[in-house]
Amino acid sequence: MFADLFGKGTGATADVTVVNGEVTKIAMTDNGQDYVEPILTLIEQGGKFASLTENIGILKSVNVIDPGRNILTDPTARPELQIESRLIIEYTTDSVREFERGQKVYQGVISDLGDVDGLGVYSDESAIQAFGTVVSYSEETFELVVEKITGEFRPNEKIYNGLGAVANVLLNGQADARASIGGVSDTTGNFINDQSMLSETYSVIQDSYYYQWFSYNIQSPISQANYSTFVNDIIHPAGFVMFSDMILNTSVEVDVESLEVEIS
Repeated sequence: MFADLFGKGTGATADVTVVNGEVTKIAMTDNGQDYVEPILTLIEQGGKFASLTENIGILKSVNVIDPGRNILTDPTARPELQIESRLIIEYTTDSVREFERGQKVYQGVISDLGDVDGLGVYSDESAIQAFGTVVSYSEETFELVVEKITGEFRPNEKIYNGLGAVANVLLNGQADARASIGGVSDTTGNFINDQSMLSETYSVIQDSYYYQWFSYNIQSPISQANYSTFVNDIIHPAGFVMFSDMILNTSVEVDVESLEVEIS
């Protein structure tokens, strides 16, 4: 692709000869016109590129979906978050296999592999500086996802699986996060009946005065002024609030004539 530092010129084309991945010759087929400072940019169409920026995959927030139980409030014994980490790798020329899901990978030196059983289970991990379990590997982005990490994977060092796969770590995206215990939480509960549900007929919302655990209501055809002193002196619980409703009873005599009743 031809361009110009001053934004001038159009129409230049060329044929590019590539041998074994290297540009060996560039032959102009059309010089174009009006170029001042021409620039030729070669674009690789089918190449794969590893992104080494550290702005991708930054941990921004953690959502606790279950607080668990018996979590210590001691700041020196905070629970550690097991987060999947991403490593940008490049296979070495002596690598005979690739990393697969479920395999253990490590950095360091192992004196005895023991029976790996296809998963890279090591019998001696004393000389390993970091190890974890493979979650996935992307051939498009050279991204190796690892979980259950112990230690810290370092860039510019080799990573192994003990089964023939060897790669250089170009970029380490390992996260180190710890939970800070600073409050009290409880698991989500369930209703055992329909009491106080807003969709029910007699549902109420507690207001810390009338609708609360320490209040009661007396319904009586007698006015509250006639029994409040007696109730307060004899049976009123200390700390409670008393309310009252007056019930009016009336009696009416009515003559009722029934129609003939047929039973079938």
